[in-house]
Amino acid sequence: MIEFLQDQFKQSLLSDEEKVRLARIELFFIRLFYPPDHHHPITLETFLIKDPAFFVEALKIAFKPSREELDGNYHEDENPNAATSGTGIYTLLMHWNRLPGENDGNIDYATLKEWGKQSRSLASQCARLGICEYQIGELLARCSLEVLEGKIPRTEILDILEETESDAVFRGYNIGLFNGRGMTWRNPFDGGNLERELSEKYESLATQCMNKYPKVANVFRGLATQYLDHARREDESAARDKLF
Repeated sequence: MIEFLQDQFKQSLLSDEEKVRLARIELFFIRLFYPPDHHHPITLETFLIKDPAFFVEALKIAFKPSREELDGNYHEDENPNAATSGTGIYTLLMHWNRLPGENDGNIDYATLKEWGKQSRSLASQCARLGICEYQIGELLARCSLEVLEGKIPRTEILDILEETESDAVFRGYNIGLFNGRGMTWRNPFDGGNLERELSEKYESLATQCMNKYPKVANVFRGLATQYLDHARREDESAARDKLF
């Protein structure tokens, strides 16, 4: 049933009211979509990438306002949807991997940049600028996982990152890439071979990006260091295991 309605959505055959109803159905069954296989909550994801206000409303449901950003004039009524949909919205925000302006793998830079600008502006009005920028960083990371194969992310993503002055965006990008690796399996005596391979890939990416994208290169170099440290810990663990 959901797949049928999603096909109708793709073909623009649903009314606005039906689209909202489908989005609610997707939200109710959100855990069936993630981690993503070949099905996505396309209605919810489309709302996120098309409408910065929807994205910020999702942030308001999933996250409390930042104490550091609050001022004496800001007041927020309790959201009646937070209790029932908060977990589902949080799951959506942690997993969606479609960029505004993206179509068939190509990214419209102007659309992506404008979406980010409007999202940050709206988030700053509700004391959620920090988490907004962090989530943008994680989203960019989830759309950059080709780095795990040693490939440079798409130019539009690199340009957006290089232009930002936000530490929160880079924190989200760093952690998003680190988490994007997922679970690993290895022989218990292999040590940190897997981590050394990743460290070398990130070091190579940093070298390739340094001239044109120095900020991004610093992220890659930091990840290379993180994985090299992780490799040493895995080596030590394997050495201890060999003693028994």
